[in-house]
Amino acid sequence: MVKPSPALAYMQSSRRRSFSSSSDGKEEESNKERSKWIGRAAFSVPIAVTMGLGVWQSRRYFEKIDEIEMRTADLSKNEVDLDKMKKVEDWTALLYKKVKWILVSRGWIPRRMRKDYPISQGDEEITLVLTPQPKAGSLAPKNDPEQNSWFSVDLAAMSDFAQLPEVAPFAELINPVEGGKFPRPKKEGDLINFYVTPATHLSYAATWYMLSGAMAVATYYRFR
Repeated sequence: MVKPSPALAYMQSSRRRSFSSSSDGKEEESNKERSKWIGRAAFSVPIAVTMGLGVWQSRRYFEKIDEIEMRTADLSKNEVDLDKMKKVEDWTALLYKKVKWILVSRGWIPRRMRKDYPISQGDEEITLVLTPQPKAGSLAPKNDPEQNSWFSVDLAAMSDFAQLPEVAPFAELINPVEGGKFPRPKKEGDLINFYVTPATHLSYAATWYMLSGAMAVATYYRFR
């Protein structure tokens, strides 16, 4: 049996170490690249979510502006006295539908007056603004029809509670009320005011966009 010379053995050992170091370096580089892609993928989720929230708030801003303009235009029109419209041509611009019932928001009363509040009797002249069913807030409590407790307008449920044969239209009473008396209806200007204003939507949108942009920049520099 012939033993390799010390010089030859050393050269073979050096080559093995060289091959091993090269393989370890490639594996380490591959692991780093994999970690970068995992990090980018993980941070892309909150970036996309915050960007989506910014887009949603931007849309709500423009929707709210359009709604305010529409309500302002409607409220600027003169009142329509149906009793004075006797000519047939006066009705051509209106959608005629025989209505027997209408749900009227007459205003706010204290809870202590709720059970004993007197119901109006006979004919009554009132000024109303017909409105679509208001949208319930996402954080509003659920209505409890069995207890006659309403936190948002639900025309179908309210009509059913009142035992009406069909879903009644909804209107806001805007007649002025003498001071100190109840109920207290909304003022005309209240119909174009919203709890969440367009400026608030714009502020929220800017906040979400900046947060999304900041995370995108941080992700780029961290995993480039």
